[in-house]
Amino acid sequence: KQALRIQLDYLNSGQSTMGAAESAQRGARHRKDQAGFSKALPNSYCLLGDLTLVVPDVKAAKLFYAKALGGIASQEVGDDVVVSAGATRIRLRPSKEGSIQVDWPGHLHVWVSNLQHTLHACRSLEQRLGVTLIQTANHNESCGTVKSLLLHDPSHKHMILVFEAPKAMAAKMGAEVQDADDELPVQPKLLGVMEVVRRVPKGACPALARFYRSFLFAAVSEAEWGCAVHFSMGEALSQALVFVEDEALQENDVANVGEDEEMEICMYMPSKECLINAFVKCLDQGLTCSTLMEVELAREFCIRECIDPETQKRILSLRQAFRFSEQPTSPFDAPAPRSLSSELRTDAQQTKADKLEAPCEGQNDEPEVTGQGEPSPRAVPDRKFSVEQLQDAKAWQALGVEPKERETYLSPEDFYGVFR
Repeated sequence: KQALRIQLDYLNSGQSTMGAAESAQRGARHRKDQAGFSKALPNSYCLLGDLTLVVPDVKAAKLFYAKALGGIASQEVGDDVVVSAGATRIRLRPSKEGSIQVDWPGHLHVWVSNLQHTLHACRSLEQRLGVTLIQTANHNESCGTVKSLLLHDPSHKHMILVFEAPKAMAAKMGAEVQDADDELPVQPKLLGVMEVVRRVPKGACPALARFYRSFLFAAVSEAEWGCAVHFSMGEALSQALVFVEDEALQENDVANVGEDEEMEICMYMPSKECLINAFVKCLDQGLTCSTLMEVELAREFCIRECIDPETQKRILSLRQAFRFSEQPTSPFDAPAPRSLSSELRTDAQQTKADKLEAPCEGQNDEPEVTGQGEPSPRAVPDRKFSVEQLQDAKAWQALGVEPKERETYLSPEDFYGVFR
């Protein structure tokens, strides 16, 4: 109920009854006429690449995102279903049996081509599934057309705030420009995810801004209502990961979310250098257990929480993946790397290289002991494989290569090319 009140206040143009929602309403990133049009800041990330949502009923969720909102059900990956929302992909993952799901403390802000069509499709799906999807339909008082929608997904775990894209922008984004009074039914079209909004406890945003600037080298703006991490593929459109302070939210409400049941956010970074620098920072603080070899080859790493750089205390639990690709359009395909030997790391990074190959906590990394009690060095494999082979999961798995020891199968020349 508390979350719903904040979303309702967010939609209303009058005075809010809650301090945090009032601040959010005044924030530039939280106004429909500016979201998606903010000028790209220096060091902006490229793209909110994909969002993994854990849902109890994947089939119902697929109907909601594909049929009601108008996304494109593009592929299935194992038990997951992928729905494209413009350049962003929404990955629907079934929850584990017996798990306790938590509501996402926030919402997704999306653009569609025609709100009338979306409203009609949501009403039809409500009848089909027997659940309530439409929480609020805001109408223009002058003409009665829909101005915005606040929706629940079928599981009522995720909220979706829906606006209609400006006509000129909708045409550029590949949608047919149609008037609001077009004959229905018409298949709606989901154009993109503009913002991922997360509510956080009062006072958390300054520390979050420090975290994203210091550890992840992101472009962050701060306001009285909270802060935002900025994304831009160009001058035309922008996206944001938005944190809004909520006085009613307690620290325990966001700090102890089950790691298998929360949303995962994948972000594309502007350069490989930025990716490596961020990885080194996070590794130093124990936020990731990836190795440099894995990050060099896969061009990605993951973290599960945000900490305050000043106090080292955890701010909130949040699963995030960071990637780099020259063409960040297909988050579920392994990005094809550039020449690894063409990019050099800084001296500061090189001094930390000894730490970067450390295994994750809990793995047995003790050396073998001989009968005399002297540690013996790890054996070096006789077989050598190319970077391309060790980069392709199907190839190195077929060759019997251990994922944590792939670098030992490189020739001296290839090893130097990767880590020089």
